[in-house]
Amino acid sequence: MGAMGKAALQAWLNALDVWLIIFGVLVAIGAVGGSVAGFLHWRRSGQLQAILEAENLAQQNDIAQANARAAVAQARTAELRIELEKEKEKRLGRSLKKEEFDALQQLKGKITKVNIMKERSVEAAIFADQIIVALTQAGLDVKVYFAPPDYVWTGIMIWSPSPENDPLMDAFKKAGLLPGWGNIGSMVYPDVPHDAPLIEIGERFPELKAPYFGPPPSPTPNQPKP
Repeated sequence: MGAMGKAALQAWLNALDVWLIIFGVLVAIGAVGGSVAGFLHWRRSGQLQAILEAENLAQQNDIAQANARAAVAQARTAELRIELEKEKEKRLGRSLKKEEFDALQQLKGKITKVNIMKERSVEAAIFADQIIVALTQAGLDVKVYFAPPDYVWTGIMIWSPSPENDPLMDAFKKAGLLPGWGNIGSMVYPDVPHDAPLIEIGERFPELKAPYFGPPPSPTPNQPKP
């Protein structure tokens, strides 16, 4: 080769050396950049995962709290429904239940006749009629009387010779009808004979709040304070 060819080759080699250096540097930078980018990607992915897990946990807590509040609300709703049914039951007239009717049937063969006096109110008269049906089904001969116009009472009263070993008292107690008792010898109703026990059917027991009668009187100077 001539002098010019050698010089040209040397120039090409020198240029290639420069490009090799440049490309080597670029490769090194690319490798480092890839490592840095990979590290940043991993770190940011971890941070994003932590955020997502925290949001998921918070959402689960919110759902759990909402479910707990819903359970409390449902329980309270059930309690209120029961309370409402009890209030409705209180305001309904009395009705003879099956277990009460069945308890009165134990009088079959133990008593042959009985007198019943109704208190003059619709609720008491309706309830008395139900008791009359039960006693009639038990085989008793039932005579019905109405209370004098000015007579009012609550509950059930049985007038008989003795409260001990009294089939009527036993049957009404087993029925849960909570009868009171009075000696038939002291009963004063001119139109009601004493040859059979008397059952008085009065109004249902009222529910009353304590009344207010004003402030208590001031003690006198010689009277100690309560």
